[in-house]
Amino acid sequence: MDHGQAGDYRGRLLRALRQRVEIFLESGNQESLTGKAALSEAQALARLAITPDEPLAEIDVEAHLALGWLHWCRSQVLPEGQNRADLSAARGLFSAIAEMLPDALPAQLRHLSGIDQGLPPLVLAAVVDA
Repeated sequence: MDHGQAGDYRGRLLRALRQRVEIFLESGNQESLTGKAALSEAQALARLAITPDEPLAEIDVEAHLALGWLHWCRSQVLPEGQNRADLSAARGLFSAIAEMLPDALPAQLRHLSGIDQGLPPLVLAAVVDA
């Protein structure tokens, strides 16, 4: 896949994940988050856009936000115990961008600014292998 095709694919994945989160937040439709397609799209975006130990200046903020929100919303609807991987992924994704965009995070996670900075490599494995 050349750079232009990768960018187009990334854009489609971002739109798809944002739409899934919007559907859930507006209607409460959990299927938009819990279906196989949602995880498949999230894994594909993570492979394209998330790199362990990425310098702050090179972080794909849009991908972190889209993936973080998807995993945060999933963590809220999955049964206790089944939601741990999503909650961990959301915390790690959001912690990487918390200082830049604290107001873009769920209110419950705005405290992440400055903590959990060592999580992104673990989060990548959780997101990609989910």
